[in-house]
Amino acid sequence: MISLMNQSTQSNDGQTTVDHTNDPPLLPNLPNHLAQIILSKIQPTLLYAVCRQWRHLIYTPQFPPFVSLYVVVASSTGNEVSFFTFDPISGKWTPLPSPEMDPPVRFLHRHPSFISRNLTIQSLTVCGFLVLIAATGHDLFPALSHPLVFDPLTGEWFRGPLMTNPRRWCAVACVNDTVYVASGVGAHYRGDVARLAEKWDVKRKRDEWRWEEVVGLKDGQFSREAVEGVAYKGKICMVNVKGNAGKEGVVYDIMENRWEKMAYGMVSGWDGPVGVTRCFKRVSPTDIIPPADHTTNMEEVNCNSYKTNDIIPRLEPESSCIDDSLLLTSRASMNGEEGEEVMYVVDEKTGGVRKYDDENDCWEDVIEASELLEGAEHMAIGGGKICIVSHGKIMVVDVLAKPVKIWVVDPPRPEYEVISVHILGRPCIKL
Repeated sequence: MISLMNQSTQSNDGQTTVDHTNDPPLLPNLPNHLAQIILSKIQPTLLYAVCRQWRHLIYTPQFPPFVSLYVVVASSTGNEVSFFTFDPISGKWTPLPSPEMDPPVRFLHRHPSFISRNLTIQSLTVCGFLVLIAATGHDLFPALSHPLVFDPLTGEWFRGPLMTNPRRWCAVACVNDTVYVASGVGAHYRGDVARLAEKWDVKRKRDEWRWEEVVGLKDGQFSREAVEGVAYKGKICMVNVKGNAGKEGVVYDIMENRWEKMAYGMVSGWDGPVGVTRCFKRVSPTDIIPPADHTTNMEEVNCNSYKTNDIIPRLEPESSCIDDSLLLTSRASMNGEEGEEVMYVVDEKTGGVRKYDDENDCWEDVIEASELLEGAEHMAIGGGKICIVSHGKIMVVDVLAKPVKIWVVDPPRPEYEVISVHILGRPCIKL
């Protein structure tokens, strides 16, 4: 682990303070606590390229977190599951520690009894945590009696609240720092579990964490396979089958605590992984400095596609949108005003990217088709980018660029399969 550049001391009132007295100056003739405020306004890619001390600063808790990529990967046999984070500043993958629980947790991604399907490990992000919700163990029973939670700030795993019904092949979603789980299959199929829906408010103190039941589904159609629900304008939207197959869609209204049928246009265009981002409209050009050019790491794939390690947003004054929770949140609040949520889908057959128009109940093309995105399996949105897993590669799509650009990020290990992708703030310590 990297040692923090400032030593912490305990004050008389019990608060932790930072001692800057022995630190070399970050900027000449300025105390370091003021220099940190000034440097935090600069893109971390520029700081990383200047000097070792500034490079060290961007990984400390004193520097606002930038976004990083997190992936869950499985070995070719499906018997080993690992976790990695990608640092877009250094362009390097770093393995995360494996969950060390008693008894040990073992996940199974493939099994000879399931020739045509993988055993999904379901995960999501909430409150800055990476959370594993559901998986299959080596005994083919649910692997998790509690969610497993990874905290990037400490580099540690811990357990969430005991689940009333451990399950697999369920629907999971996150809304307003609350995790929702619906349907699924436990050790054996049960109709009541297949209709059950529960929530977990992660904002509460850890000793107050618990699962609370909400109104259930009308039937068990959503227990056929793992479902990734998305939060959109105060509702959870999900479909019961992935890809281009015929499907049923439902919407859970959080305020009304009721399930509704999904709008026809929304469900008919739900042909692949879906994600939602909340945008901010820039109202001030302050701190809009593009990151250092990665041209030495680029290979042209096609006229609008490149291979690079860059997932840091390239923001244009007065016209760009950024994710509300995954970019530098303090900067977003100072330099932008909240915009609407936008829902995107990647067509797994054509590789096209579309966004949903709820007023007209239709999907608008962002990218008509792309061979690079064909076979899209998973996606995550943050930092002004859409990250898509397709054919073992991670594609990063800048939908705000004109024209739209696509980058390719190689997975941490070529022999491993990426089974989920997430975007979170970077760890404040080196793992």
